[in-house]
Amino acid sequence: MNKQIVNYYSKISPWGKVLVFIILFFMVVLIFKRIQGLNNLNEGFEQTDSFLFKSKVEDIYDPFYADIYDSLVFNNLKTNTRLEKLLTKLVQQAKVWF
Repeated sequence: MNKQIVNYYSKISPWGKVLVFIILFFMVVLIFKRIQGLNNLNEGFEQTDSFLFKSKVEDIYDPFYADIYDSLVFNNLKTNTRLEKLLTKLVQQAKVWF
């Protein structure tokens, strides 16, 4: 039986071998997905508190949000780099004008 399979596989064209490989790959993926589904290993976010919806502008920008926003937006390295590029372009344009 094994010799028949090997003999048949050796007679297949290169594209046929690629197709066989892809089919086997998808079969392995499906088997692993089925095993994972049976184990119920679901990762995710679980929230024990009820959802809190803030609609007033005063409530939306709490200290936590403001701290995260400041750390993302007000980065001295990015600001200095942007200022250097801006000043370089302004100097180049000033040289062209005068």
